Amino acid sequence: RQFIKFCLVGGLNTIVDFAVYLGLTRLTDWFDQWLVAAAMISMACATVNSYLWNAFWVFRTARTDHHVLVTKFLVISISGFIIYTWLFSTLVHFGLYDILVKILLTGFLVVWNFVGNKWWVYTKRYGA
Repeated sequence: RQFIKFCLVGGLNTIVDFAVYLGLTRLTDWFDQWLVAAAMISMACATVNSYLWNAFWVFRTARTDHHVLVTKFLVISISGFIIYTWLFSTLVHFGLYDILVKILLTGFLVVWNFVGNKWWVYTKRYGA
């Protein structure tokens, strides 16, 4: 059940990511030359959306130490983001279509983020 909720939030994050990315790269003249920058901005928007939905709906944390949760969440998100950005820029550089690359890498991010959030970010604090 939790994974299904996570996937629903992931679907929403994907919509946010793709909407921002397509808006930047297809509706402006500048970002069509800076696909990696557009991908970074769209992922950042999706990451903010992800934290809010995951903290308050998917994992329903009762913890009040949000500074710890946000820090851990950002470690997972930024590390996934770095890997994603490297793979995105490499694959696009080698000629793969940018939208296809985003679709392929979305699967990677789902697994990376769920495992990191489930087993590290939203764990119960012991001794608190």
